[in-house]
Amino acid sequence: MKNMKADTFHSVLQNTVFGAVGMLLFTVLAFLLTNWYKPSIAIMGALLVYAIFMLSGKFIISMVS
Repeated sequence: MKNMKADTFHSVLQNTVFGAVGMLLFTVLAFLLTNWYKPSIAIMGALLVYAIFMLSGKFIISMVS
């Protein structure tokens, strides 16, 4: 971190927070969906939502930055 430029640090911080929110979304969805569906279907659904979240978020972050 000492040798990192401010804009690089800001980008890494942004990606870290976004990734953490994505993993939280995946975990919560996996646990919630297993109450209504079989575990394999619940995990596949949570992975699908997670992938859409990550892909759309990368696109939005690239537009903002």
